[in-house]
Amino acid sequence: MNQIAQKLKEKNIAEYLIYMWQEEDLIRANHCEMEEMEANVIARYPEDQRPAMREWYGNLITMMSEEGVREKGHLQINKNIIINLTELHNLLSSSPKFPFYSAAYFKALPFIVELRNKGGKKEEPELETCFEALYGVFLLRLQKKTISDGTLKAIEAISSFLSMLANYYDKDRKGELKLDELVTGANGQLGNEMQVLAKENPQHTYYFTDVRELDICNKEAVWAYISEKRIEMIVNCAAYTAVDKAEDDPELAYKLNCEAPKELARAAQFHDAAMIQVSTDYVFDGTAHTPYTEECDPCPNSVYGTTKLEGEYAVLNNCEKSAVIRTAWLYSTFGNNFVKTMIRLGKERDSLGVVFDQIGTPTYANDLARAIYTIINKGIVRGVYHFSNEGVCSWYDFTVAIHRLAGITSCKVKPLHTAEYPAKANRPAYSVLDKTKIKTTFGIEIPHWEESLDEWMKKMN
Repeated sequence: MNQIAQKLKEKNIAEYLIYMWQEEDLIRANHCEMEEMEANVIARYPEDQRPAMREWYGNLITMMSEEGVREKGHLQINKNIIINLTELHNLLSSSPKFPFYSAAYFKALPFIVELRNKGGKKEEPELETCFEALYGVFLLRLQKKTISDGTLKAIEAISSFLSMLANYYDKDRKGELKLDELVTGANGQLGNEMQVLAKENPQHTYYFTDVRELDICNKEAVWAYISEKRIEMIVNCAAYTAVDKAEDDPELAYKLNCEAPKELARAAQFHDAAMIQVSTDYVFDGTAHTPYTEECDPCPNSVYGTTKLEGEYAVLNNCEKSAVIRTAWLYSTFGNNFVKTMIRLGKERDSLGVVFDQIGTPTYANDLARAIYTIINKGIVRGVYHFSNEGVCSWYDFTVAIHRLAGITSCKVKPLHTAEYPAKANRPAYSVLDKTKIKTTFGIEIPHWEESLDEWMKKMN
């Protein structure tokens, strides 16, 4: 039986799942007892096949018992197939490269909705509904029962849709299915981390650009590039991030943080592509005392924060398949950042003053990049999301941890009030972000900031 299952898994993932559901029901019909399986099933086969069958059914019975699905439900190994197929379905249906697949899906969709409503399972995953329908008809045919014309029509549409999905699944498994993605700001901290992790996501074709490859402030260049490369996903990591300089040059900040994302979003919408816009905790003024959720009203009090918020609105208003990810206190192994500066100053000075009354959470850009790839692979769910590492600290606490992990003991770190460290732009006094939404929507696990900082240190040494 294991051989049959493996052959089906290699040949057609949809047929494999139906077969595995059949095996589950066969075991349940024999009360999940090996003695009954031996007498009613295994004994019918040639002697030389029985040892392998005993091992196969024994393992399945054990798993069904351990997972609590002896009476109903499905094994996790089978649930995982639906999860993987759903991720692929989301990518295919959101891409303009697969119009025939989208057509097959939308042809089947009315039947899927009807089946879910009839079964009282409106929240059930669409693909699970599809497979349950196929399996139900399979059982009816085994029992030689009459199948209505309406049911046959529904099954025909659903079967065609799942057959195409199974075919693309096979191509994806073989590395033959690639989606074209554009990552702007590729030379920045996040963009560089995206490039590093691209090797772990070879199912896509990536175009990593910075201003030399693509000036996102050039409308004509943006539209030409997206059209020529047939871009299906844009991740905009580019931005004007000089917070204090933005106070003196608001026009340039607005151009890079608002107008450029707007044009990217408009081009994405025209070409039926999706877009992820990276934003900031500076959209809040920092007067809160509990973590900011995505439902909190933005209230920036700096040019940088205002232009980034306008960029969020521009993307969401101009691209239907879009998501905004707000982050904070970003650092990476690339470029200049707070962590590298504190290490350098810690080695150069006997003492160092750092503000203690600005509270937030550091974000390792590699963790953010991993989260973005997860969203891409699972399919964009429109909306605003927050991402930083877990935990809370001040810049002072962050510096103390940096020096401890870096082995710096010769520099005394002193806490300063914000007023003792004047700057042109206002900084949020409290900008802790609530990550519940992104974790639950995409199943993302986020490390604590000290854990990620330790990982950064290991990479740098």
